[in-house]
Amino acid sequence: MLRRSILIATILLMLGTFLCLALPTAAGPRVAFFTVGSPLYFADGRWLVSDARPFVEGGRVYVPLRAVARALGVSDNNIAWSRGQVSIIRNGRRVTLHQEGKAGVGFQVIPPGRVVVPVGVVGRLLNCDVHWDPKTRTVTLTDPGATTKSSVQKQDPENAKIEKSFSWSAGSLKYTWNITVDKDLYDYYHNLPRRHEVVPGDTPATAQAKLDEYQNQFYVPYATEEGNSRVMASLAPGIIPADKKLSDYNKAQLVVSFVQEAIPYVNDKPGVEFPRYPVETLIEGGDCEDKAVLATALLRQLGYKTLLLRFQDHAAIAVAVPCSKGTYFEFDGEKYWFAEVSNKTWLIGELSDPGYQKAYLYPVPLPQ
Repeated sequence: MLRRSILIATILLMLGTFLCLALPTAAGPRVAFFTVGSPLYFADGRWLVSDARPFVEGGRVYVPLRAVARALGVSDNNIAWSRGQVSIIRNGRRVTLHQEGKAGVGFQVIPPGRVVVPVGVVGRLLNCDVHWDPKTRTVTLTDPGATTKSSVQKQDPENAKIEKSFSWSAGSLKYTWNITVDKDLYDYYHNLPRRHEVVPGDTPATAQAKLDEYQNQFYVPYATEEGNSRVMASLAPGIIPADKKLSDYNKAQLVVSFVQEAIPYVNDKPGVEFPRYPVETLIEGGDCEDKAVLATALLRQLGYKTLLLRFQDHAAIAVAVPCSKGTYFEFDGEKYWFAEVSNKTWLIGELSDPGYQKAYLYPVPLPQ
């Protein structure tokens, strides 16, 4: 169990860039924050998650259009699309952006089809005050006439929540799932050293123990870690619609489809393996290992036996569920059916690559 004092100390270290910022009171002005490289942004008085991270290009900070619109109180009805341009209407004022390479304020389209806009330019055109903090790499948007000193206050890190909405398809049906995660918990794991990372001060014995754990358990400890298990236990039942009667196979396929489609694929930095805990992957997205860990973490809380599968340059899962055809792995006399979680459209049992017929198998124990 995480000790409160350690948790708060870690949060303060991790939130150093945010605690120096002021956040709105209930009666204060509309204030929003976007930080380069972070999927989290502050708007509507709470922390939200964007499906693309702000980045800097040509001296401008680009932010997903939907995030900017929400931060400024612009509804979807006030975003107009046409060929090669988009218009935003706020307080009777219209700003039209043309796709970069044409005249006017430019926007970009980045994979997988996300529109990003220069947040500072758009904010000023919509009569907002814009402030860039190069130290924290954070853009602050404030409604006209707002006075930060008198109308905003520092955030209480113990009470902050992150809200995120997911949508995806499973078969012919579409699903949505809304979750809330404590920001301090997310920040704790985001700032936690990776289990297998050898750091200065490690003794040869410690470094060898980390290597042995990786060889013997792969990333199973990330899926079964206590704090993450509590989060997954509270969230997992909500992914299964209460008004639909689904078979055990279809419930498992619903989770697999969720991880395939609703969780974005995010590569690690070149040459760096950075495994994420499930709560991180829910918020940030992740690569094949991260998505596999998240899938097993959710499935085990729903009562499914699972395996993490490791290949030379890939990771997937296998789940013990009634299935009539496809590829399976036998473990302890039971069949575990292959499930690809990195890319959408694959069903449980369908092999996504002929080379994945053999794998290193790592059982993920069920919760005690």
